[in-house]
Amino acid sequence: YAHFIFSSFGSVFKILSNSLNNPSNEIKYTDTNNISKYKVNNVDTYEYVYDSYQRLIQVKLKDSILEEYTYTSDSLLETYTNLTKNRKYVYDEKRRVKEIWKQEAANETLLCEIIYDRYDNIMFLKDKVNNTTKHFTYNGSNDIVKISELYTNNNIYQLDKDNNQIKKNR
Repeated sequence: YAHFIFSSFGSVFKILSNSLNNPSNEIKYTDTNNISKYKVNNVDTYEYVYDSYQRLIQVKLKDSILEEYTYTSDSLLETYTNLTKNRKYVYDEKRRVKEIWKQEAANETLLCEIIYDRYDNIMFLKDKVNNTTKHFTYNGSNDIVKISELYTNNNIYQLDKDNNQIKKNR
């Protein structure tokens, strides 16, 4: 079982493991109630760094940067970088992600293109790496009821009227 100690903001400040004398994880917050540090098993401490708009810009472990985030002038995620991935996000006029790019040195590769329907639902997801296109089908409540690969008629999954999965192929 676990016990939780709360900060004055009402957020979890410390998580105690089975023994109350053995604190295993600890979470510290900034004055604006963002997580600033997360200590795991009293060993590794992750540090979270924010910009003046309270947007996460870095995650560090032992002074090494694990993740970095940049934002557009209107606060949309523009780039995400970690130890193995560099991603760039491009948005349409409605602030929806329309492209995801892989960045390597001076080269950029389009990974994914997203096309929306008139209700702002994802209609097509074009995987440029594997050269496949997924088509999303929605019910009257805008719930996804089927995802299929375009041109192959291969249903990835389909839901019944109660949103239970009834079919899965691959």
